[in-house]
Amino acid sequence: MSDELNEVKVDIALIKKDIKQIERFFNKVDNAVDDMSEIAKNLAVQQTVIKGFEEKFEYLKDKLDDQKRVGAEGRLAIKDELDEYKDEFKQEMMLSIKEAKEDHARLALETKQWNEAKHKETIAIVEALSKNVEDKIDAHEERLRSLENTKWYILGIFAVITFILQAVDISSIVSLFG
Repeated sequence: MSDELNEVKVDIALIKKDIKQIERFFNKVDNAVDDMSEIAKNLAVQQTVIKGFEEKFEYLKDKLDDQKRVGAEGRLAIKDELDEYKDEFKQEMMLSIKEAKEDHARLALETKQWNEAKHKETIAIVEALSKNVEDKIDAHEERLRSLENTKWYILGIFAVITFILQAVDISSIVSLFG
């Protein structure tokens, strides 16, 4: 009985250890989620920067429109200069927007792949734990069946001995020896 209790205690300790490992795993998952949140914040900042560039672009466009109204000769010179600046700025903005979209798409793909890998890893760990627990339960059931069979064998032997002792007259056995 003491050995069984010790084995149960050992099994409980192993289960506790497995639970602690699961906790550590989920702590790592929490850290990864925090990292992904930081990445999302960085993307939001990039989008804000792009919006700022678009506002500057609109401002320059408004300035250009204002300059059209100012004067005839100066207007043409300024217009040409602003058009060049606008085109350069527009090209830079388009390039920046394209790069930001590519970075966002790449980051989304990497995040998706990382999530899928972590999901598969989590499933594998849970399945391994489940198999381990099932194996331990099967082993405990086998030992319990063995103990039950032993109990019934002992009860059967005791019943046979009791039956024999009742069937045989004890006084005749004592007279044989005495």
